[in-house]
Amino acid sequence: MEITYIYELSKNGIPFYIGKSKRIKNREKEHKKTYGNNITLIIIDSVKSFKKEDWKPLETFWVTQYKAWGFNLLNKNEGGNGRPATLTECDKKKYQEKYHQENLNYRKKYYLDNKEKLDNLSKQYQLEHSEERKEYRKQYYIENKEKIKKQNIKNDIKYRETEKNKLYRKEYYKKNKDKLNQQSKNNYLKRNA
Repeated sequence: MEITYIYELSKNGIPFYIGKSKRIKNREKEHKKTYGNNITLIIIDSVKSFKKEDWKPLETFWVTQYKAWGFNLLNKNEGGNGRPATLTECDKKKYQEKYHQENLNYRKKYYLDNKEKLDNLSKQYQLEHSEERKEYRKQYYIENKEKIKKQNIKNDIKYRETEKNKLYRKEYYKKNKDKLNQQSKNNYLKRNA
């Protein structure tokens, strides 16, 4: 299924970038290389298409919306232009330092001053789109039913094997407790002799 995701990047709970991606996990890894591991990627919208005319209005809407809420985004435009040009390591460092120094305190202050308003907007958005999300999850489950079942079976087997190993180790220790304690003492004496 062709899905383009619109996402928010935030640091310490404060959004600093809005973007789009078809492969969200790969994009998150790329961002972590650029901005560090303490960023959070949150999907805020999606469209079932890879066509620019379908996802561009969404990205533009969210960039405009976040800017209207007062967030200083790193987005150089109003959205829809895809990824920016690749930066050199030196430029990345300058960019990160500039972002950190100029914007972090402002974002924190703005977020704290408007926390209730932003939380209400988030709750309102979730309520308005909860049916869409349920429908999407249901459709995803239908399309990937076999894959999900296989993964659940694998996870269940791993869990059972882990539990078996724990029980086996406990039983083995109970049966051989004296022998194991004597071995530990002997090893300790050899090391300290």
